[in-house]
Parts: sequence; C-alpha cells; structure tokens
Amino acid sequence: MISQLQLLEATILEFKERYHITATELASLKNKLAQDNTAGQLLTLSKNLDSANEEIATLTQKINELTDEKNQLTNKITTLEEQNTQLNNQNCELALKQKLAVERVEVITNWLTKIDNGTI
Repeated sequence: MISQLQLLEATILEFKERYHITATELASLKNKLAQDNTAGQLLTLSKNLDSANEEIATLTQKINELTDEKNQLTNKITTLEEQNTQLNNQNCELALKQKLAVERVEVITNWLTKIDNGTI
C-alpha cells in the first residue's frame, strides 16, 4: 500500500510539473495572442491590394487609350507619307514641264530676236 501511495505521490508530482509547464505555455500563448496584430496587417494589406488593383485598372485603361491614339497617329503618318510621295511625283513632273517650257521660251525668244533683227 505504501508503494501505491508513493506511486500516487510521484504521479501527482508529475502532474503538478506538467500543469506548471502547461500553465506557463498557456500564459505565453495568451501574451502572444494579445500582441498579435495579424488581423490589422491583413486589413492593411487588403486595402493596399484594392488600391493597387484600382491603379492597375486605371493604368490599363490609359494604356489602351494611348495604344489607340498611337494607332491613329500611325495611320495618319502612313497617309501623309503617301500624300508626300504623290506630291513629290507631281513636283518632279512639274519641274520637267517647267524645264521644257523654259527651253521652248528660249527657242521662241531666239526666233523672235532673229525676226526682229531681220536675220531670217
């Protein structure tokens, strides 16, 4: 019976020691929980994420607008290049016609000079 009481006493001491360790761990966990600001951090991160998503949407819309504007300007440049080519061709044709007209004027002027001088 004494051995059973000694065994019971040893068991009680072991339980007391475990209880003390468990109580210390519980107090530590309560302290950590009291100082835990994970919920606040999550709320802040969620707000930051929402703000970033709004900014991304705004920037995406701006990119689309700028892309459309770039395409319009590219089309206008192409049209202007085509018109410039046509005008350059017309300019070359007119320059040739002007050269021919100047040559004809010189021939006519020479003929008129000869007529006036009576050399013909």
